[in-house]
Amino acid sequence: MNNTLYVTTKCCTAEEINDLVLALPTDDSGGVSGLIMTPTACELCVWRCGQFEGGKIEQAFEVRAFCNDWELRWNREGTNGVATLLSEKQISACGWSEPSKIKLEGTLNRSYLLWGERENNSEGSGWTTLTHGRTGPIQVPVENNTSRIKLKVREYLRRFEHGNVCVFDQRLIALVDA
Repeated sequence: MNNTLYVTTKCCTAEEINDLVLALPTDDSGGVSGLIMTPTACELCVWRCGQFEGGKIEQAFEVRAFCNDWELRWNREGTNGVATLLSEKQISACGWSEPSKIKLEGTLNRSYLLWGERENNSEGSGWTTLTHGRTGPIQVPVENNTSRIKLKVREYLRRFEHGNVCVFDQRLIALVDA
Protein backbone atom coordinates (compact mmCIF):
# COMPACT_ATOMS: atom_id res chain seq x y z
CA MET A 1 0.00 0.00 0.00
CA ASN A 2 1.18 3.46 -0.84
CA ASN A 3 1.07 5.68 2.23
CA THR A 4 0.76 8.97 0.33
CA LEU A 5 -2.13 10.60 -1.51
CA TYR A 6 -1.13 13.23 -4.09
CA VAL A 7 -3.53 16.12 -4.68
CA THR A 8 -3.03 18.81 -7.33
CA THR A 9 -5.30 21.51 -8.78
CA LYS A 10 -5.82 23.54 -11.95
CA CYS A 11 -8.27 26.29 -12.94
CA CYS A 12 -10.27 25.57 -16.10
CA THR A 13 -13.67 25.85 -17.76
CA ALA A 14 -16.19 23.04 -18.21
CA GLU A 15 -15.31 22.90 -21.91
CA GLU A 16 -11.66 22.10 -21.01
CA ILE A 17 -12.51 19.04 -18.87
CA ASN A 18 -12.54 16.72 -21.87
CA ASP A 19 -8.98 17.76 -22.81
CA LEU A 20 -7.80 17.41 -19.20
CA VAL A 21 -9.13 13.85 -18.94
CA LEU A 22 -7.69 12.81 -22.30
CA ALA A 23 -4.26 14.26 -21.36
CA LEU A 24 -3.98 12.13 -18.20
CA PRO A 25 -2.40 8.68 -18.30
CA THR A 26 -4.98 5.88 -18.28
CA ASP A 27 -4.74 2.33 -17.06
CA ASP A 28 -5.47 -0.81 -19.07
CA SER A 29 -9.18 -0.85 -18.13
CA GLY A 30 -10.15 0.61 -21.49
CA GLY A 31 -11.52 3.98 -20.45
CA VAL A 32 -12.34 6.58 -17.87
CA SER A 33 -15.80 6.64 -16.29
CA GLY A 34 -17.44 9.76 -14.95
CA LEU A 35 -20.36 11.44 -13.20
CA ILE A 36 -21.75 14.73 -14.47
CA MET A 37 -24.01 16.78 -12.21
CA THR A 38 -26.06 19.51 -13.91
CA PRO A 39 -28.91 21.58 -12.48
CA THR A 40 -31.42 19.06 -13.90
CA ALA A 41 -29.67 15.66 -13.85
CA CYS A 42 -26.93 13.40 -12.59
CA GLU A 43 -25.61 11.32 -15.48
CA LEU A 44 -22.90 8.77 -16.04
CA CYS A 45 -20.41 9.23 -18.86
CA VAL A 46 -17.25 7.66 -20.26
CA TRP A 47 -14.10 8.57 -22.18
CA ARG A 48 -13.15 5.68 -24.51
CA CYS A 49 -10.68 5.59 -27.40
CA GLY A 50 -10.17 9.36 -27.16
CA GLN A 51 -13.91 10.12 -27.34
CA PHE A 52 -16.39 11.45 -24.77
CA GLU A 53 -19.80 9.71 -24.54
CA GLY A 54 -22.86 10.76 -22.51
CA GLY A 55 -23.92 13.78 -20.48
CA LYS A 56 -23.86 17.53 -21.07
CA ILE A 57 -20.46 18.45 -19.70
CA GLU A 58 -20.78 22.14 -20.69
CA GLN A 59 -23.79 22.50 -18.31
CA ALA A 60 -22.06 20.79 -15.38
CA PHE A 61 -21.61 22.30 -11.96
CA GLU A 62 -19.66 19.22 -10.83
CA VAL A 63 -17.79 16.46 -12.71
CA ARG A 64 -15.99 13.39 -11.35
CA ALA A 65 -13.89 11.43 -13.87
CA PHE A 66 -12.18 8.29 -12.58
CA CYS A 67 -10.14 5.20 -13.41
CA ASN A 68 -8.01 2.76 -11.41
CA ASP A 69 -5.12 5.21 -11.03
CA TRP A 70 -6.72 8.61 -10.39
CA GLU A 71 -9.85 10.72 -9.96
CA LEU A 72 -10.36 14.15 -11.43
CA ARG A 73 -12.96 16.34 -9.69
CA TRP A 74 -14.17 19.60 -11.18
CA ASN A 75 -16.40 22.15 -9.43
CA ARG A 76 -17.82 25.24 -11.10
CA GLU A 77 -16.88 28.56 -9.54
CA GLY A 78 -18.66 31.28 -11.51
CA THR A 79 -17.98 30.91 -15.23
CA ASN A 80 -14.84 28.83 -14.65
CA GLY A 81 -14.02 26.08 -12.22
CA VAL A 82 -11.30 24.25 -10.34
CA ALA A 83 -10.14 20.75 -11.24
CA THR A 84 -8.59 18.61 -8.48
CA LEU A 85 -6.61 15.48 -9.29
CA LEU A 86 -6.24 12.73 -6.62
CA SER A 87 -3.88 9.78 -7.04
CA GLU A 88 -1.75 7.41 -5.04
CA LYS A 89 0.92 7.88 -7.71
CA GLN A 90 2.59 11.16 -8.53
CA ILE A 91 1.29 12.17 -11.97
CA SER A 92 3.17 14.69 -14.06
CA ALA A 93 0.67 16.82 -15.92
CA CYS A 94 1.33 20.12 -17.68
CA GLY A 95 -0.20 23.21 -16.09
CA TRP A 96 -1.19 21.61 -12.78
CA SER A 97 -0.03 22.96 -9.41
CA GLU A 98 2.74 21.25 -7.42
CA PRO A 99 1.04 18.27 -5.76
CA SER A 100 0.28 18.30 -2.05
CA LYS A 101 1.26 15.09 -0.27
CA ILE A 102 -1.14 13.72 2.34
CA LYS A 103 0.22 11.04 4.66
CA LEU A 104 -2.16 8.08 4.89
CA GLU A 105 -2.69 5.64 7.74
CA GLY A 106 -4.31 3.14 5.42
CA THR A 107 -6.96 2.55 2.78
CA LEU A 108 -10.23 0.64 2.64
CA ASN A 109 -11.53 -0.85 -0.61
CA ARG A 110 -15.32 -0.63 -0.82
CA SER A 111 -18.07 -1.09 -3.38
CA TYR A 112 -21.61 0.23 -3.73
CA LEU A 113 -24.33 -1.59 -5.64
CA LEU A 114 -26.12 0.65 -8.16
CA TRP A 115 -29.91 0.77 -8.03
CA GLY A 116 -31.66 -1.35 -10.58
CA GLU A 117 -31.16 -4.50 -12.58
CA ARG A 118 -30.11 -4.85 -16.18
CA GLU A 119 -32.97 -4.17 -18.57
CA ASN A 120 -31.08 -4.46 -21.81
CA ASN A 121 -27.59 -4.48 -23.16
CA SER A 122 -27.26 -3.26 -26.72
CA GLU A 123 -24.61 -5.67 -27.92
CA GLY A 124 -21.39 -3.81 -28.61
CA SER A 125 -22.69 -0.40 -27.49
CA GLY A 126 -20.71 -0.38 -24.26
CA TRP A 127 -23.79 0.82 -22.33
CA THR A 128 -26.30 -0.98 -20.11
CA THR A 129 -29.70 0.24 -18.90
CA LEU A 130 -30.55 -0.41 -15.25
CA THR A 131 -34.17 -0.16 -14.11
CA HIS A 132 -35.97 -0.43 -10.80
CA GLY A 133 -39.48 0.34 -9.61
CA ARG A 134 -38.25 3.20 -7.40
CA THR A 135 -36.12 4.94 -10.02
CA GLY A 136 -36.24 5.69 -13.70
CA PRO A 137 -33.90 3.96 -16.13
CA ILE A 138 -30.20 4.65 -15.59
CA GLN A 139 -27.77 4.47 -18.50
CA VAL A 140 -24.45 3.02 -17.29
CA PRO A 141 -21.28 2.98 -19.45
CA VAL A 142 -20.58 -0.69 -18.76
CA GLU A 143 -21.30 -3.61 -21.03
CA ASN A 144 -22.09 -5.98 -18.19
CA ASN A 145 -22.56 -9.74 -18.15
CA THR A 146 -24.50 -9.90 -14.88
CA SER A 147 -27.79 -8.38 -13.80
CA ARG A 148 -26.16 -5.85 -11.40
CA ILE A 149 -23.38 -3.23 -11.50
CA LYS A 150 -21.32 -1.85 -8.63
CA LEU A 151 -19.15 1.20 -8.10
CA LYS A 152 -15.70 0.42 -6.66
CA VAL A 153 -14.20 3.06 -4.35
CA ARG A 154 -11.19 3.48 -2.10
CA GLU A 155 -11.50 5.27 1.25
CA TYR A 156 -8.46 7.03 2.68
CA LEU A 157 -7.61 6.93 6.37
CA ARG A 158 -5.71 9.74 8.11
CA ARG A 159 -4.60 10.34 11.68
CA PHE A 160 -5.86 13.66 13.00
CA GLU A 161 -4.48 15.88 15.78
CA HIS A 162 -6.59 14.26 18.50
CA GLY A 163 -5.08 10.86 17.60
CA ASN A 164 -8.08 9.18 16.02
CA VAL A 165 -7.79 7.60 12.60
CA CYS A 166 -10.76 8.53 10.37
CA VAL A 167 -11.89 8.24 6.79
CA PHE A 168 -11.19 11.72 5.41
CA ASP A 169 -11.79 11.19 1.68
CA GLN A 170 -12.91 8.67 -0.92
CA ARG A 171 -11.80 8.14 -4.53
CA LEU A 172 -14.04 6.59 -7.18
CA ILE A 173 -12.27 3.79 -9.06
CA ALA A 174 -14.49 1.88 -11.50
CA LEU A 175 -17.93 0.69 -12.55
CA VAL A 176 -17.87 -3.13 -12.77
CA ASP A 177 -20.12 -6.19 -12.87
CA ALA A 178 -21.44 -7.13 -9.42
